[in-house]
Amino acid sequence: MNNNNFKKNVTTFSLMMTGVTSIMGSGWLLATQKIAIVAGPAGVFTWLIGMLIACLIAVFSIKISTTHPSAGGIGYYSMLTHGRFSGFITQWVNWLSTLVVPAIEAQAILQYISSSNKELANLYSLQQHILTPVGIFFALILMLVFTAINYWGMKLFSRINNALTIIKVAIPIITILLLFFNGFNASNFGDSYQQFVPFGVKSIATAVISCGVIMSFNGFQNVLTFSEELEDPKRQLPFAMIGSIVFCFVLFLFLQIVFIGSLSPQNLMHGWHNVNLRSPYVDLLIAANLQVFSWVVMSTSVIGPATAGAAFMASGSRMVYKLSHSRFLPTYFGELDKKYSSPRKALILNFIIGSSFLFFFKGWFELVAIVSVLHVFSYLSMPIVAIAFRRQLKQVRPKTLNLLGDYISAFSILFILAILLFYASWAIMWKMSVLVVAGLFIFAYYERHHKINHHFIKYTLQGSWLILLLIGISLIAYYGNNVDNIISNKLSIFLVFVITCITFIIGVVTANKEIHVINE
Repeated sequence: MNNNNFKKNVTTFSLMMTGVTSIMGSGWLLATQKIAIVAGPAGVFTWLIGMLIACLIAVFSIKISTTHPSAGGIGYYSMLTHGRFSGFITQWVNWLSTLVVPAIEAQAILQYISSSNKELANLYSLQQHILTPVGIFFALILMLVFTAINYWGMKLFSRINNALTIIKVAIPIITILLLFFNGFNASNFGDSYQQFVPFGVKSIATAVISCGVIMSFNGFQNVLTFSEELEDPKRQLPFAMIGSIVFCFVLFLFLQIVFIGSLSPQNLMHGWHNVNLRSPYVDLLIAANLQVFSWVVMSTSVIGPATAGAAFMASGSRMVYKLSHSRFLPTYFGELDKKYSSPRKALILNFIIGSSFLFFFKGWFELVAIVSVLHVFSYLSMPIVAIAFRRQLKQVRPKTLNLLGDYISAFSILFILAILLFYASWAIMWKMSVLVVAGLFIFAYYERHHKINHHFIKYTLQGSWLILLLIGISLIAYYGNNVDNIISNKLSIFLVFVITCITFIIGVVTANKEIHVINE
């Protein structure tokens, strides 16, 4: 391959703006309503849980990513500690979860603008919550735009993104202030525990995994995928990753509060489950007699999802680049444009596959549920990877690390992620399992094609804990979080704890004693 190195021209400000724009996509436009439908007023806690998960995964990844910068993100680091099988599974799922996001953002744009006039109403079916055939056509056009923004390199993307991110952040801040001081109804939060948590604690966990919280905060990963394009990763990555997560958490929290507090008695007449606004914040602003600013939100509703879609298109192309260099995909996709240092061939592949999701999953809510589960699964390896990496550091600097604290924090986040997968329900878990199995065939083909059969059994055993965890949680979800509920909720949680313990031990024991950097 020729010209395989990225140019190091990403500034700290641009990097943080990439994180913010990736997190503040369609989540603020649509997720808050879905969260209220599923969890009621208690939905405000979903953003806190999502923020904590994102920060923990970010902290786990910062140490290894600053030492071994990679466009492959957290998936690549699994290969360093557990071999090619574990690395492929994580990178495969991480890539799938990334390339779906532009399709989600395209759908969000069309859903919002469909309420602007009668001519555009036929883009989206409010009753079925899916795009119409005409809507799918225009979603494909938007996907093409996301691709074009990245086609001429990171420098052009950064310039466009920096300017638009400032606008997309200002609009929700003004929306929060206007709705809070115009018709905010605190009584919507209830005056008892039952009214505040009408559907139980379980509904909060369900909302985290199925309503766009995980999908939104996953935008911090896009910062990681640009680590090969940074002059000083140790300084730039922590500031950009943690800064973007915390900043967006504050915005999301207040957006959720004002959404719940701005609903009228008519909106809640039939309960939280029946709240159904086509363009939530536009409708609320109109109800509060803020017609002028509702037009502003409507006209700029394209900016948030569009910049996020472009950012994820850029991130996904770099994941393809790394998959290609790891010999999991054809070397054709690992080439960079000589002039702009852009992975154009990878971009085109992402456009084709990402666009196909528009035909299989036509609604924003359905796509978000699938991609959130994929995101969570892609996180599973990071706690184990962090332990393997820190055990290696322990040998070099035995007095600088509290390994017991690392074990406790790593196990805790792994258990939380496993619980979220359980609450995703079997209906979503089996779809993710199909995508994982499809990836195994690709892995087997390229291992045979490149004749990479040395240590095959070792690498398979090292990654077996991931498959064991997926099978275990899928079975528990089938029997304990399905229509029949054969296993009680308490027993299901206990079984998830047991399978997490087993897989955590296997993952730690089978990890490489030293980090092996992959020579490409």
